Amino acid sequence: MINQAKQIFESIRDIPYRLPEFMGDEAPQCAYKSYRLIKELLSIGYQCRAKIAEMDWSQTRFPLDIISLYPSDILPTHMYVEIFENNVRRPLDASWDIGLAQAGFPIAEFNGTNSPGLPLVRVFTLAEQEEYLEGWNDQARIADYFERAIPFHKAVNEWLALVRK
Repeated sequence: MINQAKQIFESIRDIPYRLPEFMGDEAPQCAYKSYRLIKELLSIGYQCRAKIAEMDWSQTRFPLDIISLYPSDILPTHMYVEIFENNVRRPLDASWDIGLAQAGFPIAEFNGTNSPGLPLVRVFTLAEQEEYLEGWNDQARIADYFERAIPFHKAVNEWLALVRK
C-alpha cells in the first residue's frame, strides 16, 4: 500500500503548480492538489485530512516585485494534507512540482521530507478552518478575491513557466 500511496503522491505533486487566473479555473494549486490527494489516499485506505494555515509569500522563492502584487488586506493561506500513519499525524504537501527543484523550491517526498512546502505562519484550528472555508461560499467574496488577486496569480504563473524551462 505504501508504494501505491507514494506513486499517487508523486503523480499529483508533479502536476505543474499553477494559480487560478479566473473564477472557476481549476488550477493545480495547493487546494486542488490537496483535495485530489486526500480523495486518492482515502480510496486506498489511508486516513488523512486537509489542513489550512496562514502563510507568508515573502518567504518563498518568488521575486519581491511579484509578491508585492498580492493584496495586503487578503490573508495568504496554504492548504496541505495531514496524513495519519503508524499512529502519527504528519504533513504531506504536494504543492511544488519536481520541475521547480532547479529554482530552489523545497520538493516534498512521500516520507514527509520538505512538507509543508510553503512557509507557514500559523496552522488554523479545526474551528478556524471550518469558518475560513465557509467564507469561500460567498460569491461576492470570491469575485472580489479574483478581481484583486489575478495580477499576482498571472505574474506567479508566468514566472513559474520561465523557471521550469
